[in-house]
Amino acid sequence: MSLIKKISIYFSLFIVGVLVSIVTVIWMGHLKLQSRMDAYVAAGNTLDLTEFAPPSVPDDENAAVAYRLVFATLKALPQDEQGLFGDETLYDDPDLIAVLEKCAPSLDDLRAATKMPKCNWDIQYGLGLDVLLPHLADIRLGAKLLKSNIYVTNNAPEGASAEDRRARDEMITHDIESMIRLGLHTQEDSTLIGQLVAASVLAMATDVYEDIFRNRPAPVQHGVIAILEQFDHRADFRRSLQTEVLMIQGTFDNLKKRQSNAIQVPPFAVSLLGWDRAYYFDTMANAIAATDAPIYESPPIPDGPWYALTTNMLLPALDRAELALAKTQTKIEMLKTAELLRTYKAEHGQYPAPGVIEMPIDPTTGNRLVYEIVDDGFKLTGAVGNAIKNKIEWVWH
Repeated sequence: MSLIKKISIYFSLFIVGVLVSIVTVIWMGHLKLQSRMDAYVAAGNTLDLTEFAPPSVPDDENAAVAYRLVFATLKALPQDEQGLFGDETLYDDPDLIAVLEKCAPSLDDLRAATKMPKCNWDIQYGLGLDVLLPHLADIRLGAKLLKSNIYVTNNAPEGASAEDRRARDEMITHDIESMIRLGLHTQEDSTLIGQLVAASVLAMATDVYEDIFRNRPAPVQHGVIAILEQFDHRADFRRSLQTEVLMIQGTFDNLKKRQSNAIQVPPFAVSLLGWDRAYYFDTMANAIAATDAPIYESPPIPDGPWYALTTNMLLPALDRAELALAKTQTKIEMLKTAELLRTYKAEHGQYPAPGVIEMPIDPTTGNRLVYEIVDDGFKLTGAVGNAIKNKIEWVWH
């Protein structure tokens, strides 16, 4: 047998061996993926979009439909007018005041929409990463509109009567309540980015409340606290994780059908990602299970092995999102505590000494909120922990 023929035979055997190895790895990855998907469903999760999608809502009962009408009007404003919204330092700016007067009907419609009990954004989760979420930017615009109106309303002329001040405070709290309900409606979009926008709107509302009312002499009667009680950052984070799994699954299904615009890879390449997707399902199942415990008891999501491309690309943002939701919950606990302390002073003539009222647990760190009496007021500090870069500090008078 000639040398060339031997080389040809050995090379052919090598190629066959490589192909058999690749097919074996792909098949084992497929089996691993199927096993992890079965375990994911067995843990109480679902991969059926029809089970996960919220029930449909008639248009005349759907807050999302009413919101879109309001947002369409707001987006028709010139960009320089939209840019005025949300800046608390412009409370006496004549341009802003003129724009708010022009937007008075939209404000009324926005307030009415927030009071509607049902909201379905009709998101096509099955599109995966191709899904469009234009309403999220619109929601932030609506929240900024409410914020600007609050600060302009708060800029009452000097010498206003006590009755006028009470009426002003009532208008302010109603708009804060509208902002909170807008944030809660945003949570009906259970994508991770949707939950983050919802948390940012709720955090904005608590910051506005703290800024406006920290110098008021007595607590204001309102429904802000009761509405905020509906926010549950662990349940919301759990739902967003389940949504992300469904969307990634939808993305891979669309890749196989060549129907994805977000990612362009040959359909056969999806078959090579079995091990990666199996690790992703395993990691997400563990992350979802961990939401049964507080965030400070949950282990961080570990870095994946070299082949876990999807996991390493998508999961690092989850830790940041989880912390952002928890810090919003911390602000809500601080607001509830501040009103409790102010009510105590209204009834007893002074703030309680530290230790008289047990401070609640900070949902971010597991430590208790820090309460101190300062001058003629008090200071509350939250999100204090070794892993937290920016603590939250409020001073009330």
